[in-house]
Amino acid sequence: MVPPLTGRDARRFFRPPMSNYLLLVGAVFCLGGAFGIQIPLFANFIHERFGIETHQYGYMEALREVPGFLTAFVGALVMIVPAVRLGMLSLLVMGIGMAAYAWATPLAELLGGSGVLALILISVFWSLGFHTWAPLQNTLALQFAPTAEKGRWLGWLRTASGIGNLSLMGLALLLIGRLEYEGMFLFAGGLLLLGAIAIGAAKPARSAHAVPLPERRLLLRRRYGVYYLLTFLSGARKQIFLMFAVWQLVKEHGVARETILTLMIVNQVANLLLSPTVGKLVDRFGERLTLSVSYVLLTLVFTGYALVPSVGARYLSEAAILWTLYILYVVDNLLFVGAIALTTYVNKIAPPEEIRPTLTMGVTMNHIPSVLVPLIGGWMWSELGPVPVFLGGALFAMMSLTATQWVRPEQQRYPLPPEAQPAD
Repeated sequence: MVPPLTGRDARRFFRPPMSNYLLLVGAVFCLGGAFGIQIPLFANFIHERFGIETHQYGYMEALREVPGFLTAFVGALVMIVPAVRLGMLSLLVMGIGMAAYAWATPLAELLGGSGVLALILISVFWSLGFHTWAPLQNTLALQFAPTAEKGRWLGWLRTASGIGNLSLMGLALLLIGRLEYEGMFLFAGGLLLLGAIAIGAAKPARSAHAVPLPERRLLLRRRYGVYYLLTFLSGARKQIFLMFAVWQLVKEHGVARETILTLMIVNQVANLLLSPTVGKLVDRFGERLTLSVSYVLLTLVFTGYALVPSVGARYLSEAAILWTLYILYVVDNLLFVGAIALTTYVNKIAPPEEIRPTLTMGVTMNHIPSVLVPLIGGWMWSELGPVPVFLGGALFAMMSLTATQWVRPEQQRYPLPPEAQPAD
């Protein structure tokens, strides 16, 4: 029988390192909640308030992603500034930037009527905070979580972020009619301020629980070439979907903000319910098969996004076209098997000391097309329409399918025989 929890035990639970971990959970919940407001509302916001064109949206997204290359810089900075203080500052910057969308119109007037410039300045500002925070989150989790079952505690952070995201999307759906965009962005900024206060209240963990900071160097080896290529293609494909799928619904079909919120709520619920099943599929069928199936389905999804609105207009009603696009949107979001399979692939072929820097290099590879794709895609959309943009996504998916055939962890396990080792 488990002994009852005493008052002394409860007091220990709220002392470092567990009190620090709970504060980190609160900060991650606030971050997920802020994105639950910003991501679903942003396309409608810039379209309705500023009449942004697609190529301008491309400039904005490309510049917003530039701070994503801060990973190595943050790794060096955390050696000088305590991770807790840097995390607090990053969430504070992000919160100020997110709230600043509420004053985007006055800022645009101050800048000579340029809504695009105002939105770019605000987006880049909060992106600096977010991309400083991103590499710190797991570092703080490893420092604050109890010494045993690190994976379990890291998993709870993902759950906290998902719950925050889902709950605030639901709240936004209820309040958007009263608070409008400006009120909701102020709400998001306030959440991030609470997150900054929470992580700023954390105390350094005791030496008995301290964990060395994870290695931040990048590792580039030829033996991981297939992984690098797949993460690069994944970044290109993901950026097309994240930027242009919702944009097509809003700009080309006039889908209301409440509908976009509802669609993303459905996605989040489906992801929370199906995540364990997806992980089991990777374990049972292996990386090559699960990745191949997902890339085939992604090719069909992007082809559908390209052709259903144009070709389907001859045979389908507007309502049927919209419902088809909604279904394709949900299906694409469910095909997150790639991220899981690529991580387990690296775990199988790399020695323990190379896993983290290899994954870090993968993040960098993933970010390179995040800058290029919005620029090229925005120009293509403006000049040629949406069809070539989504066919480009289908092409990236087919290229990924081809590269996946070289995913053979059973033949690439480390260490390889000396005669089979490729040169670095």
